Amino acid sequence: MSVTFTDSAGLSPRGSHTYSNVDIGTAASDRYVLLIVGSRTGVAGGVYSTPTIGGVSMTELVVSTLDTKSYTRIYIANVTSGTTTTIAFTVSGSGAESAISVYRLDSLDSASAFDTVTANGSDPMSGTIDIPADGVVIAGAMEFTTSATWTGLTKDVDQPMDDTPYLSTASDSFASAITGRTISSNFGGGSNGALAGVSLTFGGGGGSAQAARRGVIMMM
Repeated sequence: MSVTFTDSAGLSPRGSHTYSNVDIGTAASDRYVLLIVGSRTGVAGGVYSTPTIGGVSMTELVVSTLDTKSYTRIYIANVTSGTTTTIAFTVSGSGAESAISVYRLDSLDSASAFDTVTANGSDPMSGTIDIPADGVVIAGAMEFTTSATWTGLTKDVDQPMDDTPYLSTASDSFASAITGRTISSNFGGGSNGALAGVSLTFGGGGGSAQAARRGVIMMM
């Protein structure tokens, strides 16, 4: 039930953003890796490729964008082998930079989103999401300030990109179903942010116990 920052790297503008030796924990047949990407380009119309993990394309769950410059994107993949991996994607546009936050999820009932939430623009960024019984919500938000306060979820990390933009991520598990839970991030006055969140269902009951997660937060 912890989040561990493990590595950092410099800016790689307008090209490949590669995160090597990403810790994803002990191998298991039911291990899923959930990736949150926060990214920003200096011009509108930035192009983003689908991330790969260990060379395999991940599945997109939700994307939030503001003016096609600020993005928060969430992806998932079943990764059964290895304890570390490489996550890679491309970002085009001047001044392109990114940060990632990675969660390990075991015993998911389904890798499809139960529900999603997006918001963008000025603080606070807020929306509602439905949560299944024995479920989890994981969300991320990027903005041009350094620290976010979360409502409705427990913050895991505030992670810088190369300079001012930050990616903040938060999560919680829930034993009982909830309809329309409000979650929000507040960076204290930002106006260029993007928030995305997803709820997922665990199999076998015991939402809190099943929601054990290992977080890896890195910046590019």
